Amino acid sequence: MRRDAIPRLSPQEIGAHLDALSRQPFSNLLKRLLDAEPDAAAVKRFAERQPEGWGQLVSMTARLAGFTDRHAVEHTHAVVVSQVSDSELNRRLAEALERFDLDPEQGLLPDLSYGGDPAQGNGSGGE
Repeated sequence: MRRDAIPRLSPQEIGAHLDALSRQPFSNLLKRLLDAEPDAAAVKRFAERQPEGWGQLVSMTARLAGFTDRHAVEHTHAVVVSQVSDSELNRRLAEALERFDLDPEQGLLPDLSYGGDPAQGNGSGGE
C-alpha cells in the first residue's frame, strides 16, 4: 500500500459519517488535491488552451473561498416543532410578531380582501 494513499473507511463508517452529515471523510482527499496544485506556468497554459474551463475554475474557487454573486444574506433556522414546548413556541411567536411590528390580535397577515365574494371570482364586478 502506498504511504500517501487515502485511508479507506468501512461501509459502516461511511454510513455513520453520512448520517451525521459529516464532511470529515473528504478532508484527506482535499489535502491531496491541494497538494497536487499545478505551478503558475501550468495554470497559464491551461487558461490559454481552455479559457472556458479556466473561467469555470476561477468561479468555483471564488465560491469555495466565500465569494458570491448574491447580495442578500440568507439564514435558515429550523426548529423541530414537536420537540419544542408550547411556552417556547408562544415566546418565539411573540418575538417574531414584535420584530415585524405585527399585532397578534389582528392576525399575522394584512387584510388582502378585495371587497368581493371569493366564490364570485375576482370581485371586479365585470360579468
